[in-house]
Amino acid sequence: PMVYAICYCPEEKLPQLQALGVADSKTLSEAERERRWGLLEGAGQWLGWALHVLPPAHISACMQQRAKYNLNELSHDTAAELIQGALDSGVQVAQVFADTVGPADKHEARLRRRFPGLGVTVRAKADALFPVVSAASICAKVGTETPN
Repeated sequence: PMVYAICYCPEEKLPQLQALGVADSKTLSEAERERRWGLLEGAGQWLGWALHVLPPAHISACMQQRAKYNLNELSHDTAAELIQGALDSGVQVAQVFADTVGPADKHEARLRRRFPGLGVTVRAKADALFPVVSAASICAKVGTETPN
């Protein structure tokens, strides 16, 4: 399956998030991801997260549709659904940081059109650049389907 995750926290808590030692989950050992996951769970009073798991059968079905729907579009739509879900649940989102899906400028432009009131920054390797994306990367690898 492909697992997409978002994390959100107040902007003033970003230094505390960084102090938890979040990093791109691909650079951490399984034990380090588990340890940092525990720290993220412990920050639940000011940190939230959500996951969306796409099973392989769903991915295949989307890609085999008559109408063109490639993996980049599926990834973009899933990321947008996670952002919309946070907004719908009452999270006061001001700024979105996202890893690229295809060309970063196109992904950023699509998110800006969908969420015109939000600041949107899309970068390649965002999970290594922005602590909140690093945290989401850890959640995607270690978290469960139950959102916090």
